[in-house]
Amino acid sequence: MDRRADERRAVILLTARGEATPGDIDAELAARGASLRARVGDGSLRLRLGRQIPGDPLAAVAKATGRNVMPAAAVVEITGPPGTPDDLLLRVVEGVSGWSDRAFDRRASAAALGWVRRITSGPSGPILLALGAQRLEGLSQADFHEYWAGSHAPLALSLMPPGAPERIGYAQLHGDRESTVRAVEAAGVGIGDLDGVLQVLCRTPEDFLSIAAEPAFAAKIYQDERNFADQSVMRGGFLLLSL
Repeated sequence: MDRRADERRAVILLTARGEATPGDIDAELAARGASLRARVGDGSLRLRLGRQIPGDPLAAVAKATGRNVMPAAAVVEITGPPGTPDDLLLRVVEGVSGWSDRAFDRRASAAALGWVRRITSGPSGPILLALGAQRLEGLSQADFHEYWAGSHAPLALSLMPPGAPERIGYAQLHGDRESTVRAVEAAGVGIGDLDGVLQVLCRTPEDFLSIAAEPAFAAKIYQDERNFADQSVMRGGFLLLSL
């Protein structure tokens, strides 16, 4: 799979502490956003932060389709153009290591760093669905990436009703193993075994769920997903982007 023309991206999926309130999470994101922006500077990197929407339906929808999803309370995303050195992304990722543990349980949080494969070019938000996944045991990371982009994504597109790809911006973050390990260490988070992060931008969660929850679509995607992803250890949510 040729990656030379793909953007580079780091994603951190933050898990909330059990006692943290939505106010605690909003306050932490607001307090730390400025320091992350300072690390990004005025160069080529792009930063986005997001927090889980109230009443996030993802976990319930996933359970109904046989998946287990640990909720993500917030997301930090840093993106650079093709060829961006990991060190530039990690300079921003390191900013998360100093965050207070009042809102987030960083040891239960996850990170991934790799390249972005864009599948559709729909709207830019403000809602982001982020869903991190691990490959099946016994499947190589290269085979995971190849199947996800080369077989699963075309299947999903073929099952969508007319006009659906224009309502969502579907991208795949394919994690590099060594780069992801460095991102986990830099961010001070505990989960480093994500092989990919599904990312879907939409105007409302219903824009995505009206496609993904349709019975015929959901059944075929669920069955195909079992060829490459471990459906018992996913993590993510619908998040409202603030940057």
